[in-house]
Amino acid sequence: MTLYALPEIFTPTLYTLNPATGQVAGSVPTTGGVPQSAITALTAHPDDSQLLGVLDPTGNTSDSTRLVAINPVTGAISGPIGAGLPVDL
Repeated sequence: MTLYALPEIFTPTLYTLNPATGQVAGSVPTTGGVPQSAITALTAHPDDSQLLGVLDPTGNTSDSTRLVAINPVTGAISGPIGAGLPVDL
């Protein structure tokens, strides 16, 4: 299993972490998404086939919180996937 991190709310870099040490093993700049939005949560499928994030429209009240897919190899953010998520998620 691979660990991923977006350590700052607006940091446009996805980090891959070594699960044994917590050290950065690699990084890729992210592209796409929604301007003035932050990815505030990440989850990965156990077989590393899919990385999903919660896109929070911080400072952009016209959008709702959405689920997005993130390509861990290229950093491309695609989505949003489906309808908006509950505000209190």
